[in-house]
Amino acid sequence: MKKLLKLFSRKEQFMIFLTSFIIAFILTFDEWGKETFDFTVGIGNLLLVLIVTIISLFIKISVQKYFSKKRGFEAEFSPWILGFIFGILLALITNGKFIFLAFGGLIFYIIEKLKLGEPRTNIDFALIGWLSILGPLTNIILAAIVKMLVFLPNSLILKIISVNFWMALYGMIPLPFIHKFKVGGEKKFGTSDGLKLLFASPLEYIIVTVVMVINAVIVVSADSVVSLLATLVCTVFIWLVYNIFYKLNITKGSGKNYKYRIE
Repeated sequence: MKKLLKLFSRKEQFMIFLTSFIIAFILTFDEWGKETFDFTVGIGNLLLVLIVTIISLFIKISVQKYFSKKRGFEAEFSPWILGFIFGILLALITNGKFIFLAFGGLIFYIIEKLKLGEPRTNIDFALIGWLSILGPLTNIILAAIVKMLVFLPNSLILKIISVNFWMALYGMIPLPFIHKFKVGGEKKFGTSDGLKLLFASPLEYIIVTVVMVINAVIVVSADSVVSLLATLVCTVFIWLVYNIFYKLNITKGSGKNYKYRIE
């Protein structure tokens, strides 16, 4: 756990805990008693979903940060405050019947350095798009793995699957909730995970989204073994799409026009 936390600054850790609490509050808003208000039942559901959300969110972002660093980027989690407000208001207005969980995303940093006498100014949006969708993909993989843990209570398994599916869903919806630039030799920018890939290549985004949706449907409807096998197949397929489309430059999305590979 300590090694995992080292990937995050104190500010990020606080923001992830805050984000997890708000997500748990929204997801359990209508679970404080079936017919009458029951504080004991409600707080139990809230704490359970809070723990599941914290673990899932840390794992999801850790995967993104780890592979981003391997490709030369620093990635920082940044919450979307307006998304929090809208999600809470929607839960209050609809009594938790409609859920909005666009909670934020990663901001990718590129420190411009001189290379052979020239500044690195171009940004590989396509690579950032692929690094970003590792988040939703991780959520689906977690759901499939948890479904194999038959020794856990079924209610807990369903909670974990539900939390991760909501994260994956709103991660893939192309929302422009973050877009920041900082002058002075440093750039940072971010949007939802899905919008980053859509910006780089609409075709790649569509293919990956369709595969993830099919995978999610299988995880929900099939048994645990089939779900895990389907997830492995879909993951390998997405990896092949990445190698074919990104590495061979078959598609020419908007991000490709600003290509600068960081190997």
